[in-house]
Amino acid sequence: MFYMSRHIVLHSLVLLAASLLMGACDQRPDSQSLLQDAETAYASHNYDEAQALCDTLVLRARGGEQLGPDVACRVALILVRLGEVTNLEDENTAAAWQSLRMALEATPDTLADVIRRLPPDDQATLMMLTRLNVRPDTTVAAEYPDEYHALESESNSLSEDELH
Repeated sequence: MFYMSRHIVLHSLVLLAASLLMGACDQRPDSQSLLQDAETAYASHNYDEAQALCDTLVLRARGGEQLGPDVACRVALILVRLGEVTNLEDENTAAAWQSLRMALEATPDTLADVIRRLPPDDQATLMMLTRLNVRPDTTVAAEYPDEYHALESESNSLSEDELH
């Protein structure tokens, strides 16, 4: 009888563990976790893993999952940086553009606020991508602080001076 109750308890524990494992396997990581893993992989020079994680995030966004503006910006930045160290510059620029386009269409004001809070180099990268992102059916353009327009004017005048 003791053997039988011990067997039932052991069997119940095995079933409980199996059901917990199956439940954990059904849950997929959220976008924020994937992004953090991608940033860690990139910082560790594990570019293939970072690329795969960013691709997953872009595919989720294409599938209708809403990436917040912060996540969309950070994914776009990682993709551009990955493009600089791999042979995927064109593909990653297009994927970064898509990530930003969806965020721009969903929350243009919030996206502009997120971009303003970034370091200047990151702002410049995202500004370039949002300029690629201008489409006739985009109803609200992102607003940029005056310093962007001043920098843009300076770079245009430098380019004109170089031509002369």
